[in-house]
Amino acid sequence: MVIMLFRVGGVLVLSGCRYRLKLTAVQVALCGEFGNICRVVWNTGLDQRRQ
Repeated sequence: MVIMLFRVGGVLVLSGCRYRLKLTAVQVALCGEFGNICRVVWNTGLDQRRQ
């Protein structure tokens, strides 16, 4: 994990975090499946709002 900090007028500010995952093959497949489901739900919601 990398935490990026910088000072603004004497105050220390957290600007973001980066994480690196080491997934197994099964976890990669599940993440892909979850991503596809989330995309379908998001796109359905967009379509419903447009109608």
